[in-house]
Amino acid sequence: MVGKVLIIGLDGLDVNLVNRWKINTFKQISWGSHFVGFLNTIHTLIVWPCFLTGLNVEKFGFNSDAVRKQLEDIFPNIIKYLYKARKALLKNVKLGLREFLMRLHIIRYPTAKLPKELLEKTFLEIAKNSGLKVTAIDVPGYNEKSDIIKSLNLKYITKPLEEKIKYLDKLLNYCKKSIDETYSALLNDNDLIFVWLPLPDRAHHILFKGVREIVYLRIIYSKISNLVKPILREAYKRNYITLIISDHGFDIKNYDHSKYGFWSLNIETSWRPDTILDFYPKILEWLSLRN
Repeated sequence: MVGKVLIIGLDGLDVNLVNRWKINTFKQISWGSHFVGFLNTIHTLIVWPCFLTGLNVEKFGFNSDAVRKQLEDIFPNIIKYLYKARKALLKNVKLGLREFLMRLHIIRYPTAKLPKELLEKTFLEIAKNSGLKVTAIDVPGYNEKSDIIKSLNLKYITKPLEEKIKYLDKLLNYCKKSIDETYSALLNDNDLIFVWLPLPDRAHHILFKGVREIVYLRIIYSKISNLVKPILREAYKRNYITLIISDHGFDIKNYDHSKYGFWSLNIETSWRPDTILDFYPKILEWLSLRN
């Protein structure tokens, strides 16, 4: 099948929770899980670039050390030295230096971008260079936006639930802006649209203490579902092939990223991906492109 493609990347969406909580909006006609456990580091800034390129980017030098270096390079030189000294002398102490500097607008929210040789291999760049109309919204490793809201996650781990809810509501509003941008791209009949949302993963990392927080995590899943419904309806109406995908899931018991991500498609297919690398050639096929 060849057509226009909409990709909705939901960071950390867990296949078991989607199934257990019956969040059927996410479970389109075909759905399942894919494996990311072959990576040394299951991290947003590594897994999504694997999806974008169809390559294990760790083997091409884009690994946790390369990402960390890019994140540290956001500091001015003098502060960079102080930051490295803090890491060496106070390994387990968080001073909040990065967040403080962002509040002063001295630095921006840290993101890591693929090097040029890998960036050119992404299906987004291949589609652009083939003359297709492409919209990429906040995609990690490609053009993720800098925003302080996304940087505040860890400080909320020890906060009361009420404060966590206020933060997550702000994050949902942030996501809504990306959804509105996606809707506009659909109306403009783009050939390929990829929107990434930092939820539910950021909710996973701060909602884990007891029944009340798990109940609210379930509510977050429903809110994300309601958020994406309008663009799903519009995409279906316009005959887009629609892929919902996550980079990994979340193991609530062990409080860690799981080795499996979620995927679903709005088309009947016997094709089943084994790993996150398998989507790349399929997306190019749907767009009638070759790498």
